[in-house]
Amino acid sequence: MHSYKSFSDVEGAIERGHIRSHDELVAAIAGALVHELLRYCKRGVVEHALRPMIGRHLRARRRPDIRLGNLVIEVEAPGSRLDDGRAQLHQYMRDLASMAPWLNIVYGVVTNGTEAEYYVLERGGAPEPKTRGSLGEVMAAALAKFCAGKVPVVRPEDLVEVLGV
Repeated sequence: MHSYKSFSDVEGAIERGHIRSHDELVAAIAGALVHELLRYCKRGVVEHALRPMIGRHLRARRRPDIRLGNLVIEVEAPGSRLDDGRAQLHQYMRDLASMAPWLNIVYGVVTNGTEAEYYVLERGGAPEPKTRGSLGEVMAAALAKFCAGKVPVVRPEDLVEVLGV
């Protein structure tokens, strides 16, 4: 299994045909996310909160594909269209907002590993498109906004993921 250190590594692996399935792409994006978060978030937050969340989330195989606090990432199979994933992402964002009504904002990204779209859902609104482009470009925009705020605890399980108890 290859260890991806950046979103451009993931994009290159897709272009070379090394990532072919949805599950491989989710794992590759999660691996790159661990490294890329260090560019945007404080090191302590990444090491003690976000990395454990990613690990537990992937082991639990919950939907959506990846969620960190108020950031939802929906992954489609490499090369597929974003249309179905976009609808799923919007539903997951609305579900998260209704499950945690204290959230002022929910961030969302849908990607097929090369293309990506970034959305923001503000309280009482609908998901609004913010950026569309390559995985690296879109994730840079999303992570800059996500890391600028505090990572909210959405469910009690989020605390378990952070504290490991």
